[in-house]
Amino acid sequence: MLADRFKLVIHKTQMEGTAYALLVGKHGPKLRIAAPREVYPAGSVKLQKGGAIVPHQIGDPNHEIEFYGMPMASLAALLSRSSDIPIVDHTGLDGIYDFTMTHFDSPADAAANFGISFDVEQLGLTLQRIKVPVQRLVVDSVAPLSPN
Repeated sequence: MLADRFKLVIHKTQMEGTAYALLVGKHGPKLRIAAPREVYPAGSVKLQKGGAIVPHQIGDPNHEIEFYGMPMASLAALLSRSSDIPIVDHTGLDGIYDFTMTHFDSPADAAANFGISFDVEQLGLTLQRIKVPVQRLVVDSVAPLSPN
C-alpha cells in the first residue's frame, strides 16, 4: 500500500553497529542454578521490598530484585531495555539461574556502569563494548500523496 500510494522505494543494508557483550568476569559467575519453583514460574522477576516480595516495576530504584529461572539470554534482553545500545549474551552459560541483583538508584550510578541500571558485576559478569552487524532500512524515494 505504501509503495502504491506514496511511491515508496526502500532497501535493506547492513552496517556495523555497537553493542555490549555480556561476559563471565575473570573470577567466574556468582549465580545459583535455578531450583524448581511452585510459587514463581520460570523467568519471573520479583522486587524485594522491606522483607516482602511484591511484583516489580522495572525502573524502581533502591531495591534488590530477585530473578527466578532466568537464562542469560533473557538477562541480556532485560539489560538491553535499560541501555541505549543492545546487549547480547556471550557468557556461554546455558543453564537457568536464580539470583538477586541491585538496581541503581541514580542516573549517575547507571552512567558509571555502561549506562545500565543494574549491577552485573555482583553476579560475576561483565560488559564489554563490541561491534556487531546491524540491518537498516534505507528510504530511497517517496512521493507526496496525490489527490484522488
